[in-house]
Amino acid sequence: MDPMGKTPFLPAILCASTLALTALTDKSDNTLENLSRATIPFELVLKHVLVSVEVNNSQPLPFILDTGDKFAVIDLDRAKELRLSLQGDIQSGGAGAAVLHGSYIQGSSFTISGFEGYSQPITIAFPLKNLEARSDTRLTA
Repeated sequence: MDPMGKTPFLPAILCASTLALTALTDKSDNTLENLSRATIPFELVLKHVLVSVEVNNSQPLPFILDTGDKFAVIDLDRAKELRLSLQGDIQSGGAGAAVLHGSYIQGSSFTISGFEGYSQPITIAFPLKNLEARSDTRLTA
């Protein structure tokens, strides 16, 4: 990383490429022959790759691309704004003493503009204000 806080674009390109390969796989026949090339616009903010998605046909919203997570997570306040079906209470903690409270989500999914037929479920809502405080972007997930 250089002293100005800029990051190399290679990791972002690799993450975007991974999403493109995953997104374009024909669900009925998961072979390499069925993959197509695609370009996914993204923004690099504080070492996070942001892609524009729609949640249940909403306006485009910024999501952090996390190739290491199998669950799609959305900001709890944004989930309430979008009137997603929040179910139960989830508690999560890390190295510190703080505990985050969130909810499961039922019946919601996100899509990426330009990828017809691709959607993934959104399963968890947690407050993401700590991530937003370090960037100039209101993060959705």
